[in-house]
Amino acid sequence: MEAFPHRNAVEQLEGFTSDLFKSLQDKMTGPNRAKSGFIYRYNGSRSYNYTIKSGLMEKGQVLAFASEHIPFSFSSPDYYGFPIYDGLTFVPMLFDKPSLNIFQPDFCRPLNVKFNKVLSMFGGIEVHEYVIKLVDLNQCNDVNDINTCPELDKLDISQCTSASLPDNTIFLSKAHFYGSSNETIEQMNIQGFTPTRDKHEALIYFEPYSGTPLRAHHRVQLNIDAIIDPMKTSNFESEQLTPAGRKGIKRMIPLVWIDQEVNVNDETIRILRMVHFALRYGQIIIITLAVVLIIIIIVVMEVIARRKAKNQRIERGGNPKSDPFL
Repeated sequence: MEAFPHRNAVEQLEGFTSDLFKSLQDKMTGPNRAKSGFIYRYNGSRSYNYTIKSGLMEKGQVLAFASEHIPFSFSSPDYYGFPIYDGLTFVPMLFDKPSLNIFQPDFCRPLNVKFNKVLSMFGGIEVHEYVIKLVDLNQCNDVNDINTCPELDKLDISQCTSASLPDNTIFLSKAHFYGSSNETIEQMNIQGFTPTRDKHEALIYFEPYSGTPLRAHHRVQLNIDAIIDPMKTSNFESEQLTPAGRKGIKRMIPLVWIDQEVNVNDETIRILRMVHFALRYGQIIIITLAVVLIIIIIVVMEVIARRKAKNQRIERGGNPKSDPFL
């Protein structure tokens, strides 16, 4: 059985079959199960239904989710205990929001994004950089606060892929296991990866006033926890296998590395840049005017007080009986 078949571009787009695919075909969910392929499987396969809030400061919060093709749904806004967003619509004014939770239907769970730093991009816009985190929702110290959940190097998403798969079969991780601890790399027997932040970190850049994501690097990886059985073919003409005399090796095997970059078009960025500058420098102008106004008020009050005191002295100087020292 050819575990990693080589296919040309047309087959990858339009779909193909293989012995490995046929062995897994009955466990697949969703439409387009006749063939495998990067594009073929995705055509019409994302029938998701979201119910979200539309209020200004609650925009994009998910109230309910359902899908025809994955064994997961919820119909209560309190399902997680903390607000989650649909990944397309975000609330404005991100200055007091150190983290956001984006629901990912492909993985049947929300992914946490945390504020990292402020950068000047897109011609002077001070964007907020958020980093995607993989957290364990079952080990939170406070179920209502995702910031108390421990960060993981890999997440088990087996049941989201297929209800018939056993747990701890398919895992989600960052690309090339970027950021994984040495202990995890040794435990999972990972070899041959030297990831870097520029090419493997998952990042989102927001315009903070409107909450618009201007650029996103969606980089994740699907892996399978497998035992490599060191069997060998007795000869090229026979399919009979004979033991190789070595023990099997358990290893985390990467299946798919997703690397997507999403950018807002230049015209939208131009408009947002104008609004961003107006709000940012408008605040400075308003604060400056307020300080100047306060100074003017203080000066006017001081002038009035001194003039009043001077008038009182003049009146006392013209009427000796009014002077208490006489």
